[in-house]
Amino acid sequence: MQNLPSEREQHWLLVSTAALIRSTGHDPFLRNPIVEPTREFFPDPWTYSSRGLDRVVRRLMQYAGLDDLEAEIQPFQEEGDSTATGLFMGIEDGKCLFGFNVHAPADAENMAGVAGKRNKGPF
Repeated sequence: MQNLPSEREQHWLLVSTAALIRSTGHDPFLRNPIVEPTREFFPDPWTYSSRGLDRVVRRLMQYAGLDDLEAEIQPFQEEGDSTATGLFMGIEDGKCLFGFNVHAPADAENMAGVAGKRNKGPF
């Protein structure tokens, strides 16, 4: 099953992507590989643990050219029917900040695919 973003989510993705390109320039956006939640890009065995989350986050940071920064992963719980699994909350004080929903599905593809979603988005 493939879940496509709603119209609202598509708008948020376009606005957020434009803001990111404005802040970093277009070169990284055009030159970096398109990373997919597959074994080709995430070859490490997945475990539903702090170590497993750390591996996925650090792999994403490596692909984004941020592997010289520290990673900080904070658990959170969502109220209601939200489906947010994880969030990228930005970079502060030399750290990439991530959030992880403690009620998230425990599969590797889901975690690799959502770790880049931005804080306060519609997800």
